[in-house]
Amino acid sequence: MFARINHPLVWGVLMMLAGAGGLLAQGALEGVGLPAYLALAASLVALPVFTWASRARWSGAQERTLGRIVVIALIVYGLVMAFMTLAAGRVELAPFAGLFVGGAVMLLGLHAVALNAPRSA
Repeated sequence: MFARINHPLVWGVLMMLAGAGGLLAQGALEGVGLPAYLALAASLVALPVFTWASRARWSGAQERTLGRIVVIALIVYGLVMAFMTLAAGRVELAPFAGLFVGGAVMLLGLHAVALNAPRSA
């Protein structure tokens, strides 16, 4: 059972949900209007659904490849946190923005694997 949970798809979705929830709880989107909320909701629905739909192509990926996706997502998480803290000065939003973007990078990494997978006849 743990093998099913321990996958970049699951962790990517969880990271995105935690990041979005934290951003909303911190009031990051206050005053930006309805389009920002719709974009956040669309990304929370569309990216996981499209990733799940392409699972036949990335399901055979090697553990090493999946590990690289996780490492890249963690690096992006750290970079986003550093940017939000140092450049934007929004320390309270840094962990949540990092979680959201890092989770999205995990799902996009699975898309990259699916796009580069050999096509079966």
